[in-house]
Amino acid sequence: MNNITLYRNGNPIFNLIERGKRTVETASLNRALLSDDSVSIKLNSVSELDIEINDYFILFGSVYRINTLPAVDKKSNSQYEYNITTQGLMFDLLRCKYFNADATGFGPDLEFPLIGTIETFLIALKNNMQRFASNWQIGTFTNAETKTITFGDDTCLSALQKICNEFKTDFWIKVEDGKFVIHTGNYGKTVPIQFEYGKGKGLYSLSRANVDDNDIVNRLYVFGGTNNIPNEYRNFSTHLKLPNADYIQDQDSVLSFGLKEGSITFDDIYPHRTGKITGLGGTKFKFFDTTMDFDLNAKNSDGSTKYLVAGTSAKVHFNSGNLAGYEFEIKKGGYDHDLKYFEIIPFKNDQGRSFPDENAAAFQFAVGDEYVLLDINMPQSYIDAAENELLVKGLEQFELNKNAKVSYSMEVDPEYMKKIGVGKFDIGDYIRIVDEPLKINKVLRVNQETIDFIENGEWNPYRSKIVIADSYEINYASQLVLDIKEIKNVMSITNLGQINYSKLGLKTTEELKNLVFDTDDYFIPENIRPNSIETNMLTVGAKSQQISCSVVFYVMFENNKNKVKVNPGIVYSQTLDREWTIAEDTETIPDDDYRYVYAACSKTGTTGEIVFTKDQIKFDPDPNDFYFLIGVLHSVVDNIRVLSITVGTTTINGGLIRTGIISSLDGQMTINLDTQEIKAKIKFLGGSDGFTSIDGGVLMSEVIEVGDGTTTNAFVSGKTDSGDTTGTSVRFGAGANYENRNTAPFRVQHNGKMIAENAKITGEIYATSGIFTGTINAYAGTFGDSSTQNYFTITGNGLESPQGWFVTGDYLSVNKKFVQIVGSAGAPLVTVRDEKAGSFNTCLYLSAKNGTGGNLALDIPDGGIRVQGQTGYNGTIKVQTAAGSNIFIEVRQGILTNWYV
Repeated sequence: MNNITLYRNGNPIFNLIERGKRTVETASLNRALLSDDSVSIKLNSVSELDIEINDYFILFGSVYRINTLPAVDKKSNSQYEYNITTQGLMFDLLRCKYFNADATGFGPDLEFPLIGTIETFLIALKNNMQRFASNWQIGTFTNAETKTITFGDDTCLSALQKICNEFKTDFWIKVEDGKFVIHTGNYGKTVPIQFEYGKGKGLYSLSRANVDDNDIVNRLYVFGGTNNIPNEYRNFSTHLKLPNADYIQDQDSVLSFGLKEGSITFDDIYPHRTGKITGLGGTKFKFFDTTMDFDLNAKNSDGSTKYLVAGTSAKVHFNSGNLAGYEFEIKKGGYDHDLKYFEIIPFKNDQGRSFPDENAAAFQFAVGDEYVLLDINMPQSYIDAAENELLVKGLEQFELNKNAKVSYSMEVDPEYMKKIGVGKFDIGDYIRIVDEPLKINKVLRVNQETIDFIENGEWNPYRSKIVIADSYEINYASQLVLDIKEIKNVMSITNLGQINYSKLGLKTTEELKNLVFDTDDYFIPENIRPNSIETNMLTVGAKSQQISCSVVFYVMFENNKNKVKVNPGIVYSQTLDREWTIAEDTETIPDDDYRYVYAACSKTGTTGEIVFTKDQIKFDPDPNDFYFLIGVLHSVVDNIRVLSITVGTTTINGGLIRTGIISSLDGQMTINLDTQEIKAKIKFLGGSDGFTSIDGGVLMSEVIEVGDGTTTNAFVSGKTDSGDTTGTSVRFGAGANYENRNTAPFRVQHNGKMIAENAKITGEIYATSGIFTGTINAYAGTFGDSSTQNYFTITGNGLESPQGWFVTGDYLSVNKKFVQIVGSAGAPLVTVRDEKAGSFNTCLYLSAKNGTGGNLALDIPDGGIRVQGQTGYNGTIKVQTAAGSNIFIEVRQGILTNWYV
């Protein structure tokens, strides 16, 4: 081939091999399953070469990119030696962070939980990688169960490894039609190729090594999960156990090698029933499962609940559907076994999104969705089934562990490889190895392959070394997983990233112990003995270290283990009651050794600087500056540096400890006593005093009181008052403390009754009855069925109705006495009736008087009068008096209205 072309932005730049100009002395390809894919090249050139980061080669059908500038050794003006390291496509995944990205490639968070099938996680991965290059795509995958994975400042590579570890699958990346395609699944196939000693059989040398330092296990303790385990289970075990046993054992192996114990826990195996929604209820919070085979509300003979756990809400966890991965409490009384329906309690997330969401189908469950019940005691049949499942899984693991895991390194015959042909097997494939003297004849997986395709300038792609084994492990301490571009050390938290804490922690702790010195010439050793410290009070920390510092240190800045960036900030000394301003700076340490880190602060001014030195400098002797010891920048361990902060003081006096920050080894939990802040996920386990727990953001307690620090003015209570049988115990209250709960201005009882001294309700009220006293002001509203015309509306004009009717009095009995106003067509507008039995009834009584301009008791502008079916007369009546005079009387609708002569 003799062609290694360097590309930049898709265009060829030059060939590394060109007679008289450049020669490649050695070149090798190294690939390890899920851990490495790189090419190393040693090159001699007569001139300086134009090689940049992101340039790449295409070798063996794949892309190998330059991610770090090559090392160059100038021998003379006409002789340059280059050592170039290129990395395969999986290392491109280190270039992008894993956000909860949408199709635009951007999401708001780096620290987030994500719920879904493997497709959900791979879509987010693709969206993130397309910020780097648009030709990243998803290939083959198999959707199975739904998982919840929490990500925290991950690169796309560490995220993909998390995803594959969680879903128990492999990944590989191929170049297909110019696309970089990410595949997941069971990588590798069984290839009919065999290696053994002998001419033409392929094997030059063979060596064996242990893969697992723990060697064999001949007694395996197997544990299951902790969900749905009864309190009295198997001597109060909190974990599911094997049926009728605590462990699996190979007695012959014990007799031969002695007892070697191991343990394994399968958290996902626990007593459970996978149910399926068969119908939806009247609300978005109810569903039916007609296959539910036990009564969740069943009780024992003593009246205690059989499956529900006292003090704990049963929960529904959805395994599939739109709410897959979400968990909901079942409402109290929210299961009906006759109808086999469940009613769950909705919740809102931090963004205010409701789950389930009544208005968005994308956040609702549906028929066919699968679920499991949690935090209950399962029937014995389910416990037995879970124990048997645990036994099957335990036996599978025991078979893998009862024999030593070994790997075989093979140097193979280039002529045999040439005969087979390049590409006949790949990393992850399975091939057979045979060696009769070592009693080896089995099919093993190819874990690693090294191809020295150039040696001493000679091109031969068949020079191979192969490592095969019956198992493989990802090197989680490698750059592949860690993505340590920078480790940010802030005064409050030292973030060590995802490194091996036991190894790095031990070395840095030992180094710190050896480097600590007395900065103030204050401490004396009389009371310190080899095995004890005898004192009335122990103070840890010098007076000079009583400082507050807002300076932020970026260790391994720009991915350089010896580079530290110092952000500007303030140093304040409590001892001297003075502060100094620290300017921004970047320091490059010339070697991999430790350095003390000081704040050198002027004795006369207000400025200071950060100093890195191996010298032990006392606090005060310098004539110009105070030297405050901030910490120790540790020696490089496995290409990693960390910074240990040493400012502050800890005092122990009797039963009292005073300090600044208490932190776990991995930094996942810190208690900052100075700022009164706690960073942790805390869960109160069984046996804790009282009844309070915080679990996954849910706080549970018997009584929670809140206030302004001096006065308690609201509370939530789960306690039931003694003798309460009607549900009058107060659950929520405001305006009083718990002790005065029954007189709180606002309170809600267990039975749902709300008592409030005042209320302003802007939404709708649905009620079946009620009593009002005092003044009622209504400015709008409707009485009656607004879908018809028979209703009343409150307006600025008063009470209005299109065809409604209003009645007062008795209109049903024989002795009717009422007034009726009707707006419907054809009916009398006003009806007044008095038919009550009695000596005298007056149906209509009108009176008008005292008007200075006149009084009218009845005014009829239009319309007639009908009496007993006869309408009133209209006309003039002539009447003759006794004297013979004529009088004319005018009548309107039967009523005398005027007269004249």
